[in-house]
Amino acid sequence: MARQIVIVPYEKAWLSLFEIERRLLRDIFADTAEEIHHFGSTSVPGLSAKPVLDILIAASDLKRVDALNPRMRQNRYVPQGEYGIPGRRYFVKTAAENPEIHTYHVHVYQSGDPKIAQELLFRDCLRANAALLREYEQLKLRLADRYRFSPEEYTDAKSEFIAEALKRAHAPKTKE
Repeated sequence: MARQIVIVPYEKAWLSLFEIERRLLRDIFADTAEEIHHFGSTSVPGLSAKPVLDILIAASDLKRVDALNPRMRQNRYVPQGEYGIPGRRYFVKTAAENPEIHTYHVHVYQSGDPKIAQELLFRDCLRANAALLREYEQLKLRLADRYRFSPEEYTDAKSEFIAEALKRAHAPKTKE
């Protein structure tokens, strides 16, 4: 059965689930993780989301990250390499009872990679702007219906909205 895009209402438990997983990842990445962040929709209070926690790790050395693949496998994470984004290491953890159900996505970048700042800025924009949050939520719900069985198309269809939000966040503020 193909993976499905399902959006659910925000769950407060996502924060504590992140904290538990952060401790595990801090142990695994002890020698290379400089920062571990919760990002993506599950990190934004009040935002409906796919119930998959996105975790971002800023690493001091991606070669050392690659050497951690066996340890990640021991903790039910499947290494995916760059998975379409140069300079990233990507890991997927699935539900023990069903490998089609993703529970965590770990994105690892070299410290200083601009993608880290972009991901965190978009998260912070959603946290700070209720109108932007609702607009994004409505888009996600529409796209989840349209691309229910195509996670890649769902993700691609959100990219223009995200790029525009980041562009506005970088625009100089004008006084009225």
